[in-house]
Amino acid sequence: MVPSDARIVAERKTFRVDDFAFSSESGVSRAAFTVANTGVYNFWSVRVPVVLLSGSEVIAANIVTLDHLDSGEKKQVQTDWYQTISGTTSYVIEPEVDVFDDSAYRTKKAPLQKLR
Repeated sequence: MVPSDARIVAERKTFRVDDFAFSSESGVSRAAFTVANTGVYNFWSVRVPVVLLSGSEVIAANIVTLDHLDSGEKKQVQTDWYQTISGTTSYVIEPEVDVFDDSAYRTKKAPLQKLR
């Protein structure tokens, strides 16, 4: 049986976003959070769009790229806007990777062991 595209995406795009914090002062606004790869696949690069909302209106957006996000790894992320942003009521952060592109995946190199 061939798995459906939706199943493949669900099995491979297994990221979790935690610890979101937002600050805005002195003309600089910052979003900070963690991204965890909770799946079994290692990726060369993961795009992380960050969207700030005031109600349902987008008030700021940025994209962060994470290099080498391996299975079980958790990375601290931050992105800055060089302006004061006020009225933020919520955010949308959904890490992206093209799970159908073979070049997106990387293999971890096992440590060398002495032969006996």
